[in-house]
Amino acid sequence: MADSLPPIIKFDNGTGSTPTLMGFGDDPYKLVVITDGAKRMKLVAFWRNEIPLGFEQKPGTASRRIAGQIPVTCGLRAPLPEWIQTEQSVVVSGYGAFVVNNMPTTVDPELQAANKILEVSLMGPAYPGPHGAERFEWDVVAGDWRSVWRRPDVSSTSMVPVNGRADPIAMINGYYEGTGWEVTGMDWGTGDTIFRAVFGNKNLGNGAYAIIQMLSNDSLLFNSIVGPFRAKLTLPDDSNGCNAAGSAWPALLLAAPLLFVLSRGRR
Repeated sequence: MADSLPPIIKFDNGTGSTPTLMGFGDDPYKLVVITDGAKRMKLVAFWRNEIPLGFEQKPGTASRRIAGQIPVTCGLRAPLPEWIQTEQSVVVSGYGAFVVNNMPTTVDPELQAANKILEVSLMGPAYPGPHGAERFEWDVVAGDWRSVWRRPDVSSTSMVPVNGRADPIAMINGYYEGTGWEVTGMDWGTGDTIFRAVFGNKNLGNGAYAIIQMLSNDSLLFNSIVGPFRAKLTLPDDSNGCNAAGSAWPALLLAAPLLFVLSRGRR
């Protein structure tokens, strides 16, 4: 675990991920998956039940309870930034695992002094945001992790990533200069971008600390930073992405409390 408090996004210096179960029924490995609290996090798998007889503790791990661990780099350029950490649970599908980096490479001292909600509100449009995601697989033959693909170019500010089962996809939400906020979907197997819902520069497209759900009729239930709304997805003729537009009146019910929190953060 890091010996100092992360400069932004996270509320403390421990792991930012809720433990996730991996392996069920007749699967050969029953694991608990989490990221550790190191400055440059590792993906860690614990034995969920009894430690197998004869299992020897792996080098660099804290105990025999750890079945395996692997550094997370997200493919970021060397030298790696001081912090690579997530505030989200590990997304698990089968023996696959997906993590995001929520820590920007540089943090303005003015932003670092703000409260967490204000940080998430400003990161992207006003200050540089984080980049990086990585997909791993637990190799049931080798009994250890391996990296499947890395995406240093994608942005995930602080929305909970989701996984689609009907069409294997990992979805995140972040901000991009020029196009603004978007939900980005990557193929679970290859990491290629196969879905984009572009919200533009309106902060309704900021899904901070929230989760999304795809609905029928080409629509998206988006839990924005100011509340939930249903977005209708339309496909432009000259783009492989979607534009997202919808009614935000339910979100406006939460605008007053949010403004109150933000005003306190400026004091």
